[in-house]
Amino acid sequence: ANAQRGQTAGAVQVTFVARLFAGSRPTPGRQFRSSVVNDRSAPVPLPSFYFVRIMYQTLTVVELTQETADAITIHLERPDRQPITAQPGQFLTLILPCGPGGKKERRAYSLSSTPHEAPRVSITVKRVLGGLVSNHLLDTVRVGQRIEVMNPLGNFILKPSPKAARSLVLVGAGSGITPLMAMLKAVLKGEPASHVLL
Repeated sequence: ANAQRGQTAGAVQVTFVARLFAGSRPTPGRQFRSSVVNDRSAPVPLPSFYFVRIMYQTLTVVELTQETADAITIHLERPDRQPITAQPGQFLTLILPCGPGGKKERRAYSLSSTPHEAPRVSITVKRVLGGLVSNHLLDTVRVGQRIEVMNPLGNFILKPSPKAARSLVLVGAGSGITPLMAMLKAVLKGEPASHVLL
């Protein structure tokens, strides 16, 4: 009704660092103002997942595990070996200068590690035919190499509870099994009374 009368109810102002589920990426730190309308003329909060503060850091490759002929697990740590906040099911975005002319390319890989493996985080990468970043990683990554990343992100997570006693069924296929493996390991470690079927 208020909208029909042309009344603006209010606005929500947040520090816009990244807008998920949108095609464009705003400038970090840009102020974003969104008009919202309701019947009480009051600001309406945006969902917590809608805006996130993106942080960048450089991690060191500390170990490589050859899983198959065309897949490796890359284990990463901060130089100061401080733990990286992450939840099972989240992903890590790598930023690699492997594009034409050294252009930085971004690719997101699900974490295959759990918080119990801190201070390291791990991703498993499978070679994709014609894939720019996956082939670059499998061909060139070395222990001691430093890789720029964005902090772990994602809402498809599982938070183990030591007191929980539940049965979980995880369904995945292909590379989609990676975040499920992280969840599985987290439950086996953090919920001794629970059962997991993958």
